[in-house]
Amino acid sequence: MKVSIIIPVYNAENDLSVCLDSIIGQVYFNLEIIVVNDGSKDNSLNILNEYAKKDNRIQVFSHENHGVSYTRNVGINHATGEYIMFIDGDDYIGENYIKSYIDTAKSTDADIVIGGITKILKDGTREIILPDTSSNIHMQNVANQTNGAYGFATNKMYRLGILDDVRFNENMTVQEDFDFALSAYSKTNKIKIINEHDYFYLFEPKRKTFPLLDFIKNQVKIMLVARDIDIDLSVPIKNILNLIFSYLNSKKISDIPTACEDILNQIPDCVINEITGGECKKFFVFRQLVKRKFFIIKLYFTVRKLILKVIR
Repeated sequence: MKVSIIIPVYNAENDLSVCLDSIIGQVYFNLEIIVVNDGSKDNSLNILNEYAKKDNRIQVFSHENHGVSYTRNVGINHATGEYIMFIDGDDYIGENYIKSYIDTAKSTDADIVIGGITKILKDGTREIILPDTSSNIHMQNVANQTNGAYGFATNKMYRLGILDDVRFNENMTVQEDFDFALSAYSKTNKIKIINEHDYFYLFEPKRKTFPLLDFIKNQVKIMLVARDIDIDLSVPIKNILNLIFSYLNSKKISDIPTACEDILNQIPDCVINEITGGECKKFFVFRQLVKRKFFIIKLYFTVRKLILKVIR
């Protein structure tokens, strides 16, 4: 049974050899290794081409920089294996990693197999992130993101057949992994969880920061997916209200009306209609937002900031 390994690569020359060596050295040999260079400006593409000469399982594709979602989608489009996995070009895996996943997929006929991740910090500290193995996965837990392992792209094996109309959202700047996973979960008949964490994620603190408005927009998209699966929306709603409150609280009082307009441009009526409650102060702000009573929101945050200033 062939497994397609999809590796997006962007400026990964320092870690790429370790990544590729860990894949070509897998105990499970029947692999299709699809490496997609996302417009790297360093020596990554040359390294990839050299590896492709040594191992005929490696296919190299390259394009101008479009981001990780586009790059992973290119990999999916070229995949021909029964199952696929994603591995980032600056991470690496243990030699039995793929075998443990494919053995589970074969023995249980699972559409998705989920394992854990070993997160390696700059100082060498390791943090193991595991899904709950006490029971089979519950879609509500996934939507609530009660365990970070559910939302990663790189600790899962997917049956390729369930991904016919599932792709990474190329318009999302953050949380695209979770959006993809949630969409894939909705297509599956069986998901199996394993106690495997030999995926080694080299954690680098993000230098790039994303505007809170992007998080609001992406949480709305995730909520729409969750709504289509017909599961409880209380946690996605809570996330949206928290983000809206934080976004408005971060603004100058004079900028709040414009910020309110920006928020409303990101939230369709169908989502507004689902938000019927929440933490008192945050729901109050949301209701004034929907009613376009921006002057009340300005007054609320003016008073709030004055009180906090006095307290401090």
